[in-house]
Amino acid sequence: MSWRLLELVASSTFLVPAFAGNERKTRSKAAAPAASSGPRILLVESHSLIGSAVGGLIGGPPLGAQVETVADITYALERLDTQEFDLVVCGLSNPPAKATELVTSLTGRGATPPIVFLADAGEEHFLLDSLTSGATGFFTMDVAPRELIAGLKSVMKGRYTVGTKLKRMAQARIDAEETAPDR
Repeated sequence: MSWRLLELVASSTFLVPAFAGNERKTRSKAAAPAASSGPRILLVESHSLIGSAVGGLIGGPPLGAQVETVADITYALERLDTQEFDLVVCGLSNPPAKATELVTSLTGRGATPPIVFLADAGEEHFLLDSLTSGATGFFTMDVAPRELIAGLKSVMKGRYTVGTKLKRMAQARIDAEETAPDR
């Protein structure tokens, strides 16, 4: 877990809701209706602490999103069948196949909200490998909060958006391939 996320969780303004037992694994947890008219975002994250931290960040100013968190892809698909969302933010798990299956499932259904993938620092290779999955935003969990918010806004405007750290890694991968001897 990144230090920035730990700092966010440890801040005095951040409150983490408690979940009893396996409640998050057995049903979706809808956020209380927000008074703002911010974007509706479905957050797919199996770790409740991470989901609470990311949800708190994107639900507060300046984005002021109405965030609903579900624990897995199955519940995400159920919610997307019954509700409209402006954006889906999905933790890219190990292996990432389940998150990319979400993109495939939604593409088959017609009009879908844009999808942003988040991956743990150290698992950037999953993000690099998923750049052609159909998702439109890619960030590591150690992204600066301002960069994540700006990136989510960019994706909601229809832009393909990649976090700064991931851009550097992609360029390094390209440079390595260009300098590798031909086989």
